Amino acid sequence: MDYISLPSKGRSPVGLLDAQVDWGDKAGKCYECWKLEPCCGNPCNFTDGIYCLACFVFCGPCTAAKICAYSLDQHCAFCNHFMLPYLLVSLPFALTAIKPALVPIGYIGAVAYRSIIRHNIREKYGVVVDSPINAWLGDVLCTLLFSPCTYCQELRSMPKEGWDWLNKEKTLVAPECKIIR
Repeated sequence: MDYISLPSKGRSPVGLLDAQVDWGDKAGKCYECWKLEPCCGNPCNFTDGIYCLACFVFCGPCTAAKICAYSLDQHCAFCNHFMLPYLLVSLPFALTAIKPALVPIGYIGAVAYRSIIRHNIREKYGVVVDSPINAWLGDVLCTLLFSPCTYCQELRSMPKEGWDWLNKEKTLVAPECKIIR
């Protein structure tokens, strides 16, 4: 397991987000979206970049399921990592055709799911925040305020095997059903 060593920082007005924004050498700062390694190859190249883009564009839910499994150190499982996010996020949005009042539930589900994945990856790599409450609050705020940037940061933190759902490790149900590290 790789751990990120963060320099000690004084409390600033945005001190809550200091460790959230900067993950050190492993993934850099969340706003450094021009850094595409290792997601688009190491070193970055056209073929790996197209493969990465195709995985996210044509089967984003499959890629999200694989990232969820990777963040929990599990093999990708249909029930645990694909259906749970579907029920949490997609189903409320789909039901808005019948009941428009469900739109906020879909958004809340999406933010909760992305915050949990961010929390899991941050914990996996040892990005330490001063308190558990600030860690969770920072995960939620980063997801709400900087979602595309934080997603890029998460992808930079993991190897290709962390998001590549086309590999052979798939099961129907993971041995342990968990969503939070």
